[in-house]
Amino acid sequence: MGSINAPSASLMIDGNSVPVTNGTFSVQLSAGVHAIYATAAGYEPYYNNVTVLGGTTITFTIEMNAVPGPSPGFLGIPLFGWALIAALAVVALILLVVALTLRRRGGTPPAAAAFKSVRPIAPVAAAAAPAPASPAPKPSAPVAPPAPPAWSEDSTEAPWSEGS
Repeated sequence: MGSINAPSASLMIDGNSVPVTNGTFSVQLSAGVHAIYATAAGYEPYYNNVTVLGGTTITFTIEMNAVPGPSPGFLGIPLFGWALIAALAVVALILLVVALTLRRRGGTPPAAAAFKSVRPIAPVAAAAAPAPASPAPKPSAPVAPPAPPAWSEDSTEAPWSEGS
């Protein structure tokens, strides 16, 4: 005879299913060691071995541990989810206002008439600049580049070598 604290738990002893009714079960076992395995939704699985002595009756209580889970928020959505939804809604609202403002303006800058009350800035007098220098005279004929230094294959030293 025994009890289990998890509602709708499934119980197996030595691989055989044992019926559980209202959290209680009853089974007759032979003397020896028996494997007990219990499962239930929302609970950690329970494993244990029980030793039964010949000619005795035992009462066995199975305490299953509930699995901790995140506490659901409003409509099952956690608080972080609602914060994310609110942030996206604010961004969408800002984009909507900007789009409607640009559409109303036609996408062009405001007319110049809106700035009539602004006094124009007086031009700054230019400082006396020095007279430009007269351009260099143009050569009458093109100038040829200088001739390269003389060198022959018979020389033992090239004109650019460091030995000279």
